[in-house]
Amino acid sequence: MIKKIALFVAVMGCLMTVVALGAAQEKAMKLPPIEHMQNYTVKLSSNATTGYAWFIKSYDSNLLVLQSHRYVAPKTLRVGAGGYEIWVFAPTHALKAPHVIPVTFVYARSWELKSGTAKNLQTKTVNIVTQ
Repeated sequence: MIKKIALFVAVMGCLMTVVALGAAQEKAMKLPPIEHMQNYTVKLSSNATTGYAWFIKSYDSNLLVLQSHRYVAPKTLRVGAGGYEIWVFAPTHALKAPHVIPVTFVYARSWELKSGTAKNLQTKTVNIVTQ
């Protein structure tokens, strides 16, 4: 799937892929200036078989708009194997560099978020940094 995405990016020249995998620590990723009005893709490891999924906790909706979100199942037939979630954001307008746009995600079960019973949640902040 990544190869297909990479091919699409090369052919269309309009999508920059940011891969943010794994740990709960914050990572800053430098991307081309948003003034080019590119979409930005965030890819997070996920395992839907556990009931857990990534949810957006916060981002500046004055600067970014969520275009799409989807879960990609693993290609293996192993029971309990994890896949990943893909989030695509688009800038709302051109920005002058430098600019940092943090997007914070939380990994939780949807029913725990709704009921308020979720504890010790894993969070990840991806910083979209214009240069």
